[in-house]
Amino acid sequence: MRVARQKFPGLTILFCLCIVLTGVLSGCKAAPQPSAVTADSKWFASSSLLMSDYELVNRLLASAGLKDANDIAGLYLFKDRGTEGFSSVLNTGEQYFLSNHDSAGNVIQTLPLEGLSGLPLAAFRRADSSLCVITEVTDQETWSILIRYHILSEDDKAVISSGEIDELKNMSVNAVDSDQDQNVYFLLGSRIITLDLSTFRSKSIPLSDSGIFDIAYMNGRLYGISEKDGSGHLFEIDPKTGNASELMSFSSESEFLPVQVIGAVSGSESKVYLMSETSVAEYNPQARVLTMLVQGSQKGLSLLPIDFGFLVLFENTFLALGETLNFDPQEGVNESIGLFRIELLDHPTDKSTIRLGLFGMEGTDDLDYLATLFNQNNPDYEIEIVRYGNYEENFGENFSFDDIRRAREDLIASILSSTEPADVYYLPLSDTEILAERNMLSDISDIVDEAISHRSSDYAMNVIESCKREGRMNWFTPFFVVSGFLFDQSRLQEIHDFSLEGMIEYATAADLQPVSGLFSLFPIIEKEFTDPSAETDSQELIDLLEMSLVSAQKDGDPLIDQYSLSNFHAFVYEAQRRDSEFTLIGYPDGEKNPPFLSATFVCSIPAQSGNPEGAAEFIRFMLSPTIQNMSSVFAGEEMPVLLSAFDAQTELIAKQYRDPMTDSETQLFVHNSAITEAMSNMPIQEKEDLIPFPTDDRWQDSFKRLALEAEGLYVEDYSLFLILYEEYSYFFNGQKSAEETAKVIQNRVSVYMAERE
Repeated sequence: MRVARQKFPGLTILFCLCIVLTGVLSGCKAAPQPSAVTADSKWFASSSLLMSDYELVNRLLASAGLKDANDIAGLYLFKDRGTEGFSSVLNTGEQYFLSNHDSAGNVIQTLPLEGLSGLPLAAFRRADSSLCVITEVTDQETWSILIRYHILSEDDKAVISSGEIDELKNMSVNAVDSDQDQNVYFLLGSRIITLDLSTFRSKSIPLSDSGIFDIAYMNGRLYGISEKDGSGHLFEIDPKTGNASELMSFSSESEFLPVQVIGAVSGSESKVYLMSETSVAEYNPQARVLTMLVQGSQKGLSLLPIDFGFLVLFENTFLALGETLNFDPQEGVNESIGLFRIELLDHPTDKSTIRLGLFGMEGTDDLDYLATLFNQNNPDYEIEIVRYGNYEENFGENFSFDDIRRAREDLIASILSSTEPADVYYLPLSDTEILAERNMLSDISDIVDEAISHRSSDYAMNVIESCKREGRMNWFTPFFVVSGFLFDQSRLQEIHDFSLEGMIEYATAADLQPVSGLFSLFPIIEKEFTDPSAETDSQELIDLLEMSLVSAQKDGDPLIDQYSLSNFHAFVYEAQRRDSEFTLIGYPDGEKNPPFLSATFVCSIPAQSGNPEGAAEFIRFMLSPTIQNMSSVFAGEEMPVLLSAFDAQTELIAKQYRDPMTDSETQLFVHNSAITEAMSNMPIQEKEDLIPFPTDDRWQDSFKRLALEAEGLYVEDYSLFLILYEEYSYFFNGQKSAEETAKVIQNRVSVYMAERE
C-alpha cells in the first residue's frame, strides 16, 4: 500500500498512513455479494465521520499520559490480528507508544515501546505475536534517509532485533506491504525490495512494469495498480521474479481509475479491494472476477477518503483516514484528516432531512461547515439550511440604529410568521429568548440530560444548568463566555460593601477612576430595568452618566470594569498587563457574587418542529467531541462545555505563549486572536513589556476556576442595548445633557418594556 505523508493542521504531526491489512474477521454477517461482474453497483454506501484528527490525537495523548499535541512526530494505523478493531503506533519524537482501538476508534490500551526512532512507515503483528515496525530515520550528521526495521517481543516492551536496510538508503519508498509474518515488500517504482525477517537480509527485484505506484500482498502474490494515458491497470506480481502480469484495465470512460489497492481475507477467500475517490471494487483472485461494489456518489458515498489509508474491519465495513473539515489554530477552517467509517449496504440509505435555521448571510458564515460536518458524521440525517438575515451586517462606519432594529425585527418576524418553521435553530441568544417568551420553543432538558447521562463530570455543568429556567431548558449553549466585573485581588480584599454605591465610594476615597465608562455598567442598568423588583430612578441614572463621562477623561485603570473572557487568550493578555492577580465578580448587589455566564449562539428546537428526532440528534452532535474541539471555528474561540475540549483549547493557547514567537508569528497570532481591540492594536514591540507567561500552570488553573465558578446565564436584551447605546452616544458626544439623556432613556425603556409584555 502506498506510503502517504500528511501534516496535521496546527500540529507538527506527520501521518504515515500506508495501512497494512490482515485477515478480515470471519463469522460476521457479510452484505449480499453480486454474483457476476457488473458495470454498475448493486450496493450502496453509508459514510460517517467518527472523529477529527485533532480528537484522535488528543485521545492517544491522554491514553499515553501526555498532553502536548505539538510533540507528535508520526502516527501509523494497522489492522491487528485477532481483534475487532485496529492498532496504532505513535511517535512523540522522544517516545513510541502502541495503542489498541475498538472499531469506533476509541483507545482501549496504550503501552510504551522501547528502542524505536524515526517516523513509522509500517507496522504489523507477526504469527508469533511479535510486533514488526518499519521506520524512516534521518541521520543528523549526514542527513541521509535510512529505513529501519524493529522486531519487538510479544509483550511489546523490548526490541528483539533491529537494523537498517542498506538498499533503501536515500530511496523514496512509494508503498509498503507484508505477508504479515516473514517478508516485507517495499515498492520503489522500478523495483521491489524484499526484507526477509527470518534472516534480516534484503534483495532487490526489478519490476517488469515500472508504472506501478501501489501494491498489496495476498496469498503469495502482490497486486499492483498503475495509470497510463488516462487508463487504470491492475497487475498480479510474482514477488520472487518481479514479473507483473496485467489482469485488466479501466478506461477513463468507465469513470473508475483505482488509486489504492488493499488485500484482505474473508473466511477461505482472498479479496483485493480497489478504490477510487468515489468507488469501491472487489477483485476475487480465485474466480478472477471484478465486481463493482459502490460506483459514484449517487450511491450514497459522499466522500471516499482514500488518500491516507484504509482499514478493512469486516467484508462490508471499512475505516479510513481521509479528508474532512477541521480547525487550524493559525489558519482557521481547512480540509484535514478525519477517521471515517464506511459501510457497504444492499439498500440505499434514506436520510431524513433536518431543516436547520441559521443566523447569517449565505456564503459568509462558518456555520456552513457545521452542516457539512453533521452530514458527514450522521448516516441517518442530513441538514438543509434555512438562513435568516444577519442584522449585524448593518454595523459600519455610517450605521443606522433604525436599520439594525428593523433588520432584527424582520428576522424575528420571518421566524414567527413561517408556515414551515425550521426543525432546529442555531441563533443568537438574544433572539432565541424572544422565541422562548412567545412559547415557540420546546423543552430540551431531557435531550441534554440524556446526552450527558453518566458523563456529567465531563462537562461544565454550571453552564448547562444555567441554561435551565424553572426546570425548563428552552435552549442550550455549546460554547460560552465568562463575564463579570474585573478587580485586582489586592483591591478586592479592601472592599467591604459590594453594592455599586459601596464600590464607587471606595474608589472615590482611594482616588481611583470609578468606572471605565457607561458601557461597563450596561449589564447592571439593563438588569435594573428588566428586574421587576429593582428600580433605577432618574437621579441615579444621571449620576451614572456623569460619572462615566468623568471616568472617560481620566487616565489609569478603573476600579469597576465589565470584562468578558471568551478564551484563555483574553485571560493571558489581562494577566500580562497587570502588576497583581485579578479576578471577576458578579453583579454588585451587596455581596461578592461569582462571575456570570454569557453566550453568543444557542441551540433550540421549535415546538412545531417537523423532525424533533433529527433536531435532538443535532443537539447531541453539538455536545460531541467532534464539535466541541472545533470551538474556534463555530464560536469565535469561545469556550467549549466539554471539559476535555476546554482543556485542549487552553493548552493549545498556553503552548503559543510558552514557545518563543518571531515578530511575524506574533503578528499572525494577534491577527487571529478573538481577544480585545486593545490587543489587536498593540504594537509588537510592547510584548517585551508584558509580564512573562509563568512556567507553572497557575494561570491555566485560575482561568479554569473562574470558568467553572461562574453562575447564571446573562441574556442580553438587544433592543434595550440599542436604546442605551444610541442615547448614550448622544450624551457622550455632547449633543444632550445628562438630565435629557436620562429622561429619554427612561421614557423609551418604559415604552419598550410595555410592548415586550
